[in-house]
Amino acid sequence: WLFPTATVDELGSEKYGVGPASVAFWIKEPWILGIFPQHIWSYAGDDDRDEISLTNTQLFLLRTIPGTQWKLGMTPNILVDWKADGGNKYSVPLGLGATKVYKFGKIPVRLLFEAQYYVARPDDYGPRWNFRVLIAPVIPKPAALRNPIFGR
Repeated sequence: WLFPTATVDELGSEKYGVGPASVAFWIKEPWILGIFPQHIWSYAGDDDRDEISLTNTQLFLLRTIPGTQWKLGMTPNILVDWKADGGNKYSVPLGLGATKVYKFGKIPVRLLFEAQYYVARPDDYGPRWNFRVLIAPVIPKPAALRNPIFGR
């Protein structure tokens, strides 16, 4: 879902949107590989603003460093704005980062640091570099996996 929550018009689309999302991944130590594609189409909002048709695909390519809990790799978000003109359609970052899970009290928290350079970016307003910092609590084993509805 997309909601027009920007407090400054220039920072938002002023549109409501919705679209499909999915995730697929493969984990086999020392690798984690995955893809998280999603697409948003606008369906309502400010009539004076452009319609939205945007694909965001996050890739995961991480490898555990032997003998440590550190993982190195990349997690780029590739964007395609299907409504944009020629040179403004694609944002494709490539980079390298490191991540590790720490415990703060009893809560496991994942920390990630990553630098990315945009090999393709919109001509009008695209960034050259992106620096990501992620701090996220980790759910070790979701309840659905402990007590599956379907199964034995």
